[in-house]
Amino acid sequence: MDLRHGPVTTAPALQDDLELQTDVMRFLAILALCLMAVFALVQGLPAPPVSADSAPPPAEPGLEALRQRNQDLERAVARARTRAQQRIQALQQRLKERERTLSRLRRRLAQVSADLTAARGALKDLRAQASPKSRPKALPPPEVRPAAAERPPERRGFNLRFADERALLRLMAGGQVRVYAREGARFWRIVPDGSGLHAQRAPAPKRYYEMTADTVPASLRATLPRRAPLWGVVLPSDLSARIARAIRGRQGGDLVILASGEVELRPEGP
Repeated sequence: MDLRHGPVTTAPALQDDLELQTDVMRFLAILALCLMAVFALVQGLPAPPVSADSAPPPAEPGLEALRQRNQDLERAVARARTRAQQRIQALQQRLKERERTLSRLRRRLAQVSADLTAARGALKDLRAQASPKSRPKALPPPEVRPAAAERPPERRGFNLRFADERALLRLMAGGQVRVYAREGARFWRIVPDGSGLHAQRAPAPKRYYEMTADTVPASLRATLPRRAPLWGVVLPSDLSARIARAIRGRQGGDLVILASGEVELRPEGP
């Protein structure tokens, strides 16, 4: 038996394949030309402007900027601290002024209270004198004697005085001497402070030296302008001892107390 194989493809089929490949190659060539033309057009277009939204974010501040910011903050804190200190000093000054005013008012109140007490006593006495019939008969009240005045020398011929007003005020401010004014059984102590001299009601001292009116400075007499009291001074023991030594063996003279607390015996003036 004679077996023969026929051809796989016929001539017309092969022709169709070749035409198809030619069409594909032609299409690819056209596509390549189009892409090249589009690419050339794209390269020729100008670049779009960079907008603010698309701008890169600002860079972080550097070390120098941080130092500058720290210095600004330190200066601001220093200014605030200075203003606070000035405010505190102003408030402290106002507080001190208020305290001084309060101290003066307290002294004034104490003096007014003492005067009011004395006025009440005087009013009571006047009422009692105005109605003698209504009072039961009784023994007279005991006589109130003021504290005994003591003169510095034990003999006549010595006068005690201070060198000048400044010496007396300095010794009073230092607490070395105390000056009193007496009117009847009532005593006032002359007290110096930052605002001047003030008269305050006080109990009678146990011992004091009398002062003649012409030796009392005007600044002390002005503390009791409506009165004419007697004046006396209380001296410390060491100053009394100096006076005793100064008059020992002498017959008379002026005992002058200096601002330093020393005592001089001078010839008696006219």
